[in-house]
This record gives sequence, structure tokens and C-alpha cells, in this order.
Amino acid sequence: MNGFAEYLNERFPKDAAHVIEIADQVCRNYFTFTSKWDLEQAPYPVEFDGQIDWEVNPCGDPEFVWQFNRHRFFLCLGQAYLMTGQEKYAKKLVELLCDWIQRVPLVQEHEDKAWRSLEAGFRGEYWTKAAACIQGSTTFTPQVQKLYEDSLLQHARYLEEKHSAYKCISNWGVIENHGLFEIAVTLADQKQREHYVKLALEHLRQAVRIQFMDDGVHWEQAFMYHCEVVRCYLDVFLIARKHGICLPAGMEDTIKKALYAMMAWQKPDSHMYMSGDSDDLDMQECFVLGAYYFQDEKLKGAAGGRLDYEAAWCFGLDLGLEPRESAGAGREEIKRDTGADAFIDWKMAVSAGRKALEDYESLGERQPDFCSAALTDSGHFYLRSDWGPGANLAHFTCGTLGAGHGHSDKLHVDLVMGGRDVLVDAGRYTYRMEQGRREFKDPQAHNTSIVDGKLFTVCKDSWECTKLSQPANTAYRFTDKYGYVQGGHLGYMEDGVFMNRRIVHIMPDIYIIIDEMYGTGKHTYETYFHFSEAGSADLSDIDKFGTTDISSRIAQYKDAAGSVDICFLAEGFAHGQAEVSRESSWIARHYNQKMSNSCLKVTQHSDGFTSLYTVFSSGSIRACEKISAGSALKSVMYEPKQAEALRIRTDRTEYILIVCHEEVSSPTDLVTVGGCAGFGNVIVFDRAQEEFGGTVLHW
Repeated sequence: MNGFAEYLNERFPKDAAHVIEIADQVCRNYFTFTSKWDLEQAPYPVEFDGQIDWEVNPCGDPEFVWQFNRHRFFLCLGQAYLMTGQEKYAKKLVELLCDWIQRVPLVQEHEDKAWRSLEAGFRGEYWTKAAACIQGSTTFTPQVQKLYEDSLLQHARYLEEKHSAYKCISNWGVIENHGLFEIAVTLADQKQREHYVKLALEHLRQAVRIQFMDDGVHWEQAFMYHCEVVRCYLDVFLIARKHGICLPAGMEDTIKKALYAMMAWQKPDSHMYMSGDSDDLDMQECFVLGAYYFQDEKLKGAAGGRLDYEAAWCFGLDLGLEPRESAGAGREEIKRDTGADAFIDWKMAVSAGRKALEDYESLGERQPDFCSAALTDSGHFYLRSDWGPGANLAHFTCGTLGAGHGHSDKLHVDLVMGGRDVLVDAGRYTYRMEQGRREFKDPQAHNTSIVDGKLFTVCKDSWECTKLSQPANTAYRFTDKYGYVQGGHLGYMEDGVFMNRRIVHIMPDIYIIIDEMYGTGKHTYETYFHFSEAGSADLSDIDKFGTTDISSRIAQYKDAAGSVDICFLAEGFAHGQAEVSRESSWIARHYNQKMSNSCLKVTQHSDGFTSLYTVFSSGSIRACEKISAGSALKSVMYEPKQAEALRIRTDRTEYILIVCHEEVSSPTDLVTVGGCAGFGNVIVFDRAQEEFGGTVLHW
């Protein structure tokens, strides 16, 4: 066992054990897909007694076939070989590689299955990295290497042929050209190598210009695919640096901006939100690679200062490979004529890999210089209390759909309290309509509202929609004590309804969601709140908010870490026109894996304008009630459709929150509530400090 492998086993025993477990399964032709970057995980196994059927489909989901033919398990075999020195892993890798190449030719009957261009791109990465691991094995004979290299060249030509304008805008184009770049740098022929390096980089240059918005977010609005695209670019950057290859201008700046966007949406446990078609994934690897490449202390801070197993392999392989002698050519001749690192001297590789690890470890780390964040181009907003492991954080989305991987989630809110999930997205679960794709993609699967049972975005199939909804009215403001975001959409304008949502964060742990339904005529509004499966939410007989307001309903979310108090306030509760019910719900943190969770639904029947206030607190609120607002200079009280207010009392102080649903100041005027007066659309007063002017969160 070499020193780098010893380091991995010592530093990452669980990750190393998992990789070896997968490799052992593959050695007996037993396949399952549970690795982090198996994008469509399949926890159910497939086992072959004899010859492998490379296009087997045990579940009727074509994603299984495609995942199977990406061959990420080749990489597990290669890593297991280096970590243990056992030839069985190299032997199995060679056996599977040769079997696939010889039995799955590039012909039309295989193009929609094993030879989709996306899978060819994935293989470009996994094959080259796996082959690098077993170069020292006697099983990787010159004959095997010739078969392997010929197939790589066929992959390169195929990826060149399949490139199109679609690949410029789709994540497919990035994944495919990442694989093409990895293939290119291993090609022995210098002209071929130079051609495919230039071609891959040109395609990646086009993609990076089109696919990322100015706020750093990938346009497809699925955080998992954003991370996969960023990971591909970082891998290309690291390999290019090792080979002395210049990158197109602007590419690095865009990916660094994308990493900072990821930093904004990072939960306290470094996981992403399951926004769009996303699983519950840890983003640490991207932060580690980004921190190392850009020498950025904030990105290292986002990684928690830790090193990730997959990133460590990138350091040990992509940065640590050097040519070694092979039959027919000396080391210098290979390097001069091909520039390729097709052969590895592991003594040199371990040394270079250790240097990369040492460089990363010596890099300082800092927290970001922001807490809350507004990614305005993509419509994602974050209200954060701090960067600690027990932080509170709300995510609000009001942006473009993002095409096929986007969900019907306008005005959706995720909420983390005390470092753990409270309000959650449902995830994606499946891409098959008949297996419940819409149950996870439609608005009812998100923490948002629908009108009269209609959908503001209507799916035609798994990827296309027959109706979209334009986001509108986004705004935000962050101060040292408060945070504010708002947004609406035009999805119900044909029904005479404009939906708007505001969120006020009173630091550190009070979040107020204000839903405004600007409607003409009678309508029924349903607002959903989905909770983490780690706990349960239900209506409560214990009023921890201390309110006597008959227009309120009290609920509570409980899990092993404690409880979160919830107060719903709406005029309809007092008149029998609103109710809170407990609904059945699903959450899927990984593809093909779903579980039940609790959901509270607020139903309101209204003629004209109506509103709903939902207050979340981890226990700091002692009293909460809805009160009337009025004019300070005209001595009149406003109707609820014009302006309203909340009084919130904590152990330390009392807050007054004024919300104007209409413009009310005409002519010169101030809005007043209980002795507090100010001018603005949304104003909050800390009565221990001020009663005049307040803090205006929205003018």
C-alpha cells in the first residue's frame, strides 16, 4: 500500500470502507448505485450469474440503464486497488472494461441506452481516472491498453459528432465536454490531443457564458445539477493547471461566482437545499476544490476547514500523476511527444499528491463577509442569523422555472432552525410520470399556495410544461437586526388573483411569512407547509404564543432536538372561513427513495383581498397578536385590506410590525400602531429602543 492510500484509509475510514464495499460487490457482479455522485441513485441491487447484460432494466426506469453505463463503479475498483494492493480489483476492472468495449459497440441499437452522449461523457472521466489507478497492475497489459485507448478515441469522436446548440445550454454539454477534456489529455497522438483539448475548452467556454446567470446560479434552477456542473469545471481547471493548459478568459471568474452562490445557499451542515431536481447532497467537495484552486480562505471556511474524500482523490490523482517509462519509449520522450500522463510513477504521484494536500491544509479559513444574501437574477433569497452550526436560515425562491429540472416552487420557503431542517422541499424522487413525478414537482409539494385547486405551473410530462408563471415584485433588505424579502407571480392573473409573499426575519429566531392574495371575487386559497421527516408538526392545545386572538391557530413542530412554535393568523379563522388541517405528504432526499412527512395546510375562503401571517419561533416569543393600524394625521383606522400590524412580545422587548397591503399615505401622513408611527410599506419597531420612524424594510 502506498503512502497516499494509507493517508486515505487513516483520514477517511468510512468513505474508504464504502468504496471497498462497492468494489467487493462489483467483483461478484452485484451492482447498486449509492455513491454521492451517482446522480440517479438506485438502492435496489442487480446481480448477474454469468454474463452481464449492460442494458438491463430491472425497474422499468431508463435512468437505471444510463446510470449503469456511466461506470462510476470502475473508479471504485481502481481506488480499492490502490488502497489495498489487491489484484482482484484491477483484474475485475480490466474484465468489465474489455467486456463492455467488445460487447457494446457504437451502433444505433445502443445509442438510446448504453451509448447516450451523456453517458459517454461520464465515462470519459471515470474510465481515465480508473485506468490511472491500475497502471501498475500486470493485468493492464499492452493489449488491454490498446483496446482501452482505441475506445477512448472513439468516445472523443462520438462526443465531437454529438455536440449541438442544445449542449451549449444544457448541463449535458458541460458533463460531456468535461469527459472529452479528460480523454483528450490522455491521448498519445499529439495532434489528436491538441484538437480535442481545444474543442472541449471551446465548448466549455460557450457553455459557461450561457448557462450561468450574473448572480452565479446555473439557469436550470436545480442545485444538484449546478453543483455537478461546477465540479466538472473545477476538475478541468485542476487538470489544465497540471498540464500547463491555458483556460479561456472569463471561465474561472464565472465558476468562482458560482461557488459563492453555493456558499449563500449552504445550510449549516454544508448540505444544499433540494431545490428543483436535487437530492440532499453535501457540497463540501466543491468548496474544497474551489478553495484549493482559487486559494480562497472563504471557500475553505465554507467547507468547514475540512478535507473531503473525493477532493483528496483529486489531489492525489489529478495533481499527482507523472509519466513513467513504458515499453518502446522513455519518460522524457513520452512527455515531449504526447504531453500525456498515461503512465504513472506512484512514488512521484504520492509525493506530488501529498504536496497538494499540504498546500490545502496550510491555507487559512475565514467565514464569509455576509450572512443574508439576495441572488436576484435567479430569484433566490436567504435570511441567515449567523454562520454557526446552530444557525437559523430561511430560503425563499421567486425566479424563473429553469426548464425541465425546475419545479413549480414559486414563493416556496425552506426553513432551518437551530441548524436542522424544519420546512423542507419534497425533493424529486423520480423522473417517471407514472411513478409520481408530479407529486414531487407540482406546487402542492412545496411550501407555497394555490388558488381554487388550480396549478400556477402545469406539467405536460416529466420535462415540459403547458403553462408557466412569471415571477414579479421581488425586493429585499438586510440590516444588522432584521431581514426582509418579497416576491409574487402572475400565475393566476387570468383568474383575477395576484399572489404575493413577504418574509420578515427578526434576528435571531423569529420568521414571519406574510401571504397576500389580491383577488377579485370569491376564491379558495390553500397554503402548504411541509416539515422535515425527522419530526412531526400538528395543531397544538398549548398556546406558547400567549395570544387570545380568535383569528389565530397554534401549531408546533417537534423533533429530537426540540420544538418550533408556529402561529397562523388570518381573519377567516374568526369567521369560520379558514381552517388548518394535517395532510399526508412525501419527501425524497435521494432519487428512488421516499418517506412520509407531515404537512399543515391552511385553507381560506375569501371574497376579495385576504392575507395569512405565519410566525415561526424556536421559543423566544411570549405573545403574538394581530392588531389594527391607522393614520397618525387623519385619525382613521385602516381596513385589513389596506394595512395591518402584528404585536410580538419576547422576554427582552416588544416588536411592532406594520404591513401596508395598499398605498395609504395621502396626502402627508404616517402609519401608526399602538403609539408607534412611521412612513413605509413594511416597518418594524423595537419598542425597547424606538417608537418613531422604526426600521423601514420596504418603502
